Amino acid sequence: MTPLSSAAISDAPLVAAYAIFLTSYVVFAIGKFPGFKIDRTGAAIIGAVGMVAFRIVRPGEALYFIDFGIIVLLFSMMLIVGNLHLVGFFEWSAEMVLRRLNPAYLLPAVIFTCGFLSAFFVNDIVCLVMVPFVLSITRRMKLVPLPYLLAVATASNIGSVSTMTGNPQNMLIGSFSGIKYRDLVKQFRHYAVDSSLNKNQGVPEGEPMKCDESGTGQ
Repeated sequence: MTPLSSAAISDAPLVAAYAIFLTSYVVFAIGKFPGFKIDRTGAAIIGAVGMVAFRIVRPGEALYFIDFGIIVLLFSMMLIVGNLHLVGFFEWSAEMVLRRLNPAYLLPAVIFTCGFLSAFFVNDIVCLVMVPFVLSITRRMKLVPLPYLLAVATASNIGSVSTMTGNPQNMLIGSFSGIKYRDLVKQFRHYAVDSSLNKNQGVPEGEPMKCDESGTGQ
């Protein structure tokens, strides 16, 4: 890291900047500030205000650190996903891909379904939509849900790598680099495909773990 000159920032704001960053990072990691009702959103807002209050970021420069193009793209993707959810697209796709399979093939189906959907929609939304259906299906099949929930979380992250609209990180890469959508897909698709195949190869063979009457695995 390039050292900051004393003329640009004094020691006190520098210490404050590290404190704000580390505190916010802890809240982002654990979900809330210990002892307070401050969640990740609240920590982000307080951290941003603190950066301006301690003169780490000048008020006139604060807007330049906000990428409004990314915010509009995220909002647009959420609108699209929300409307698809209202018309039952995710329910239909989940029923078609998951319910008609033998329980032994359910886990690979979850991996590839979540990976495919996350390549075109924001992965966070795919997780929020798919988790209830996976829980419903595993409950009806009397399967332990934990492996399938982990598959939703990991596969959605893997699939989102392949396109610019899969996650906010890729959106930022596309925004700042100016790379075209298809060029980013050409560069990143191999990582997503290889990771998905490797993850599927790690699925153990045999019958999936069943739930007993208490809901735990046998």
